[in-house]
Amino acid sequence: MNLIEEIKKYVEDECKKETNFFGVNIYNHHFISMVKYAKMLAKETGADEEIVEIAAWLHDIGSILGDYENHHLSGAEHAERLLKI
Repeated sequence: MNLIEEIKKYVEDECKKETNFFGVNIYNHHFISMVKYAKMLAKETGADEEIVEIAAWLHDIGSILGDYENHHLSGAEHAERLLKI
């Protein structure tokens, strides 16, 4: 499994947990479309598509893990830990 598939699976699994305040539907109704549009934008702008896709999958991970108010900070820290593994 490649890195993007691992991250996608991780986000999906976290969205399915009962601790996810937003419920499992956030995966289908937010993350899937967010990634789709991020990839389209990356192509249009010449951005690194792999990096953009990884960022799109992880952009709200802090919220899913329970820190909605500071998800931009906690999510970035969590993403950094994940990507260092």
